[in-house]
Amino acid sequence: YGVGTDYVRFADKGHERLARNSLAVAETRPDDAEVVIYRNGAADLLLCTEDVVSLDFKGASALIVTGTALSANPSREAVFAAASQANTDGCPVVFDVDYRRDAWQSVEDAACVGRKFTSMSDIVIGNDDEFDVLATGTNQTGLAYATELAGDVGLVLYKQGAVGCQAFHIGKQKHKDMPVTVSKYGIFNVSIFKPFGAGDSFMGAFLAALHTGVPLDDAIVRGSAAAAIVVSRPGCASAMPDKDTIDTFMAQTTVSAYGAT
Repeated sequence: YGVGTDYVRFADKGHERLARNSLAVAETRPDDAEVVIYRNGAADLLLCTEDVVSLDFKGASALIVTGTALSANPSREAVFAAASQANTDGCPVVFDVDYRRDAWQSVEDAACVGRKFTSMSDIVIGNDDEFDVLATGTNQTGLAYATELAGDVGLVLYKQGAVGCQAFHIGKQKHKDMPVTVSKYGIFNVSIFKPFGAGDSFMGAFLAALHTGVPLDDAIVRGSAAAAIVVSRPGCASAMPDKDTIDTFMAQTTVSAYGAT
């Protein structure tokens, strides 16, 4: 899949190699789709501070972090260290909330750690349920929290599934007193084969578009197109579309209005 392996490290414990075991089982029905994901001994949670302290973020386009990496140590400490260095080096930090209940001790723990990490982020992406989690203990709804958060981080993407997506942003210069602009986007209607992979594909296509100079509005729509493609296909990594596939899909499929059912 073209993923760089320059920084891959093999972790050993005694004479037994620590391996990542995972399984995703999807069940598709005419009116719904369900998935069960099993993870044990996940390699990503073995990331440690020593893995990131020597990295130079000055030449990087962004540091992208998903919330599961914050759910336990040593990866939590490593990710915070990496984000701190990225902030120092002027490298944007992108935070995908990616809340998975079984990875955390409690919702309160996820909310506390997640809110702390947003203070180091430039872009925060999540769905309505995930922002509800971040808002835990604040007497706010997830939507209210996401709107307010944009004043601190600069750009918040609030995904709402079949309803569409809202973007809260204050432009390139972050300042708490600047007005927050709200933009709303629809979705591409497809037949859902399975419900996972949409978040990763949305973020990947969105960031790839931004990186090549595509305007924010168009980049978000491309993210929505990529998500629609992935949920309509079996598999996950194998279902991820390339640029040409997204272009063809968008040329042949109409995006709905925000909130349309």
